[in-house]
Amino acid sequence: PVCSLLSLKTRAMADLAIDDGWDENGDAHDSNLLIEDGGDDGQFYGGPANDDEEEGELEMADEDNNEAETNEEIRQSCLCTLATRDAIMEPGVFDLLKRYAQCGGSPEEVVKLLSENYIGFAQSANLLIQWLQVAGVTIEEINGIIEDYLKNVVKRHFDPQKADSIFEERGTTPTWLEEMIVRPTWRELFYDLAEQYPNCLMMKFTIQLISDAGYQSEITSASTASQQIDVFSHILKTAIDRLLSEGEQGIASHFQEFAKMACHSQHTLLYSLAVLHNLVKTSPHGAKARRIIEELRSIAPEKSSQATRWSMHLGPAAAYPKVFTALSSMLSRDAANPGDMTILYKEYSSSSDPPPVELIQTPALLNLLVDCLFKVKQAVRPEHRYKYIYTLAYAASVHEKWENGSRVAIHREELHATQLALDRTQFTLEKAAHSKLDMLPSLTDLYNYMKYSVVCLGVVCWCEANAKNPSVFAVTTDTVALQLALLDEVDCTARV
Repeated sequence: PVCSLLSLKTRAMADLAIDDGWDENGDAHDSNLLIEDGGDDGQFYGGPANDDEEEGELEMADEDNNEAETNEEIRQSCLCTLATRDAIMEPGVFDLLKRYAQCGGSPEEVVKLLSENYIGFAQSANLLIQWLQVAGVTIEEINGIIEDYLKNVVKRHFDPQKADSIFEERGTTPTWLEEMIVRPTWRELFYDLAEQYPNCLMMKFTIQLISDAGYQSEITSASTASQQIDVFSHILKTAIDRLLSEGEQGIASHFQEFAKMACHSQHTLLYSLAVLHNLVKTSPHGAKARRIIEELRSIAPEKSSQATRWSMHLGPAAAYPKVFTALSSMLSRDAANPGDMTILYKEYSSSSDPPPVELIQTPALLNLLVDCLFKVKQAVRPEHRYKYIYTLAYAASVHEKWENGSRVAIHREELHATQLALDRTQFTLEKAAHSKLDMLPSLTDLYNYMKYSVVCLGVVCWCEANAKNPSVFAVTTDTVALQLALLDEVDCTARV
């Protein structure tokens, strides 16, 4: 087969040479001969008729010398390429032979170079594949081995500058690139290269091409997706749709991956929050979108202050400057203070048209209020305690009715009862923390207050803080620890 291939190539080369530069004897055609017409006597003029003709012949001689030097350079360049291993197998070998022949190259030298430097790597690889098949290896496994090897070779030798030059020279999408993105193996290669060379124009274009082809769900690298707004938008849309459509199970399974992408940078976090806040207002899954926003705040502690500040700007809080300032101050420092709590208390208690209750229903604020009221070490001063209790009760019990973007009703029916339950529970638990008296007789009243969910949350917080204090169980005189009895009641209440 090797001899047949060389013979075929040689005959094709000879035909090409005769047509484009060599005669049948192997001599190069001279297409630039200048034959002067003879005079009336039929004789050719052997010299110039005058000085002008002499100067013209000198100029032509210089041009011939320059052309000879240029042809010699081209021949040497062609010979260097033809002397490489397996040059006869290269796709552009016929164009190279044509160029060599037109510059007066020798066909015998070409045949000798192509024959001596033929190794047959491709034929050896095909032979090895046949041996593997005989040994019982499936063609799918063989293709996988070859593709993995080629991927490693491309990664090792990839040059982003040379890759970018492909588009600068062609100006259109190469057909081989469109064929490659159909295969999962090569798409994975492009994902790896795009992450390794984020500034490569070819990789940016290829990722855009993959996204437009419908494979955007495969792009899991945040650094790759965030390079282009169109690609990131497609991936973000796919991720949010999956979180909203699959319910609680979907959020538990896919939220970490979504959060990694959304929190990749300040730009991606802001863009993701803007999309989610828009869904809160326009989508029937607004409650789930709000839940995702709060999860984003908690999952990235280093970006939580930014997420909180941007969420407030994107939400309705910006329309209420006093509430906005108070909330920003507390949430950015993750600590409540009497001054800001006084502002919130006045805005929600003394106004006939209070701000929307959703502004103080953020989990971050609710956790701050619960910690201040029910953790012993963060006890609130008595003169400010009612402000904390009222704000927490308002956020937990009041709900509003909205139609076409306007609030039509505020339901405060359970506000007073919730406020009273929080006040009595907080007072009882604070007394239990600083007293060695038996508090089990007070359980009946506490159980009545614990029908409110916010009270149960405060009780769990109090039990956690006391359980972490080693001295509590050392000095207790109760036959049954108060913390255990309360937690048991919380569990029963949650089951109802």
